[in-house]
Amino acid sequence: MFNAKVGNNLWSALLGDQKLSLTKSVRLLTETYDLTAREGREFFDLAFRSLVWMTYRTGFVPLLENLPAAVFAQLSDKIIEDTKKLYSSDNGWGCTIRVGQTALANALVRHVYDRQFSVEVAAKAGAGSPYEGILRLFWDSGKDNKYPFSIQSFCEAALKYKRVPGEWLSQSTVATILRDLNQKHRPFKDLNIVTFIDGSVYEDQLGVEGFFEPSSFTKDYDVVYEEEAKGEENTVQVTEEATVIFVSCALGLKSPEPTYLDRLKELFDFPQLIGVMGGRTSEALFFVGYQGDNFVFLDPHFVQVKCDLFMRG
Repeated sequence: MFNAKVGNNLWSALLGDQKLSLTKSVRLLTETYDLTAREGREFFDLAFRSLVWMTYRTGFVPLLENLPAAVFAQLSDKIIEDTKKLYSSDNGWGCTIRVGQTALANALVRHVYDRQFSVEVAAKAGAGSPYEGILRLFWDSGKDNKYPFSIQSFCEAALKYKRVPGEWLSQSTVATILRDLNQKHRPFKDLNIVTFIDGSVYEDQLGVEGFFEPSSFTKDYDVVYEEEAKGEENTVQVTEEATVIFVSCALGLKSPEPTYLDRLKELFDFPQLIGVMGGRTSEALFFVGYQGDNFVFLDPHFVQVKCDLFMRG
């Protein structure tokens, strides 16, 4: 019934076919659902299906095919040679990128809709809604890098760190690149991204240049895309500025320390939590809750054909 998976090892997706128990409650982000009751199962099902879930894609125009000459001029010969490998899919190496996209997309939905969003809300809103505008930011268009958080934009930005398509990236690297893309494109004037890579959050750094750039308050703002043919724009009502904070930390060396798992569960008591980017090397997952000692996650390791959802006549 549930499009959910649980695994009892944070660094293992091998138990992903384990089913949620209907004899226990389950935590999904900051809410607890009683799965022993029909109403609880229905509410959980709606809440889980309302999460944005990014996965591997295939069929898009090869990555970096249209890389600007100015960017090429700054690259080493080795990186230039690597970029000639034409990837039209991120299958096998892009899972952390997809997990990062999942985290940010859900943060943006929370920012725009607060906690009032569900797939039912999206269905009623239809084409041209703010929700569609958010998804468009991540669209694997393949023709150019106009969509700020698409895999095309991501792979171009990764060149700054000498990383090319086909290489698996760590969660901290992905968070850093998402921050860079947000600073470059500013799709939401009132939303900022900061990253901390040593497991600590420094309050004073939330206001320094390069981490947080206050913008003037505005209620109407562009959700960052325009229809090329129609010149349409999306606007949405907002009430305050927001900051997405990525905090990187290790829970162990080869496996998580058991004492950390209870601390991890406590994170789901924070109303600001959007999820946990985790997993192990080459197997990134996005954790959104837990049931008992098992963690519920969104798994990006499913290959889907590039979506042309927004190609309307």
